[in-house]
Amino acid sequence: MTLEVKVSGLDELNASLEMLGRFGDAPLTRALKSIGQAVVGQTIERFENEIDPDGNKWKRRKVETNKTRGRKILHNTGQLKRVTYINGKGFVKIGASVDYGVFHQFGTKKMAARAFLGINKDDYEEITEILTNQLRKHFGTNN
Repeated sequence: MTLEVKVSGLDELNASLEMLGRFGDAPLTRALKSIGQAVVGQTIERFENEIDPDGNKWKRRKVETNKTRGRKILHNTGQLKRVTYINGKGFVKIGASVDYGVFHQFGTKKMAARAFLGINKDDYEEITEILTNQLRKHFGTNN
């Protein structure tokens, strides 16, 4: 199962990506790889803090059992937390490594949504910093 999300409203980042792409595949690929690693890191932090991309706490479990008591939400097997990324020519995709991630991301009729994927202000700032650093490396400036 693949979930594709297109992010809009990031014209500055898109322009930076396009500019970096003009210098060939290598600089853009390095930047996209770094972006993938950064967003995966931010997403894993959300699991630890039990928050969605906007910083809202995940809804608590309706029922605690002996098996879940004292355990973090969405940490049952640890599989969902294994967020991955792939990057290719001009793209990076970040997602859950298991198909059932979509049910936790958006919820179901019987299960609360506990979003973990998404781009927030911290992600945006980190992505901007990555792109800025890559452009500076390419232009040979340190400012």
